[in-house]
Amino acid sequence: MTADTTFIHEFSVGDKTFRLDALLVLSELTLAGAEQEPTKEQLMASVRASVRPQEMAASLTDAEALALALRVTMSLKHLGNAGAP
Repeated sequence: MTADTTFIHEFSVGDKTFRLDALLVLSELTLAGAEQEPTKEQLMASVRASVRPQEMAASLTDAEALALALRVTMSLKHLGNAGAP
């Protein structure tokens, strides 16, 4: 059995690169009840919770976290995920 890595991507923000599973970001938003119109704070929190390794999340500024959230959201929409915010 081969692992499905369709939603796992590396995203660059500034001089940093983060590896995320976009579906984990969407799951974090869903658990927060923010699947329709998430606030920028909810987007940033979902990205910070989804960065692996988790220690890298601490290095994100708010601007970087928001940029990363927008990139993840765009990738979900590009993949045709109807549930993407």
